[in-house]
Amino acid sequence: MTRISLDFGLSSRFDVKLPGESVVYVHRGPLSLESPSAAIRESLESPLEFPTLELALVPDDRIVIVLDRGVPYAAEIIGATWSF
Repeated sequence: MTRISLDFGLSSRFDVKLPGESVVYVHRGPLSLESPSAAIRESLESPLEFPTLELALVPDDRIVIVLDRGVPYAAEIIGATWSF
């Protein structure tokens, strides 16, 4: 049996045990970052399939950052983007 937990809403969780043959794939999520600030800075400097912000933006452009409540390192994301 494979145990699956799914967090939803503000504080709810759905738990279920499924037979192994019923489970096609389980995504456990990424590992924790050693240095969130460094990873964020690297992502801003070298985004995937997109130019850096310096090349993508023109004067008077605005950036909107939308984060879900559960996004880890939210303060670091905002701070690194602001100082970039």
